Amino acid sequence: MLKSVLAANKVPFMINMSFDALYNPHSTPKLRSNGMAFVYWMAKMTRNEIMKPIGKLLIEGISKLLDEQQD
Repeated sequence: MLKSVLAANKVPFMINMSFDALYNPHSTPKLRSNGMAFVYWMAKMTRNEIMKPIGKLLIEGISKLLDEQQD
């Protein structure tokens, strides 16, 4: 998935996969790390017309995850 441009542009699959990897209570640290890597890949490879409406959601989700890690 981390090298797939198609996966990075597949809505809603890409959002579901990202948030499931990051927030699922059964996610391992390795899965969370790969979820973050996929979000980074999405930011680089997703077409602008797809990323524009979901960008804020992704940033808020990442911020929430970082805040939880600091606690």
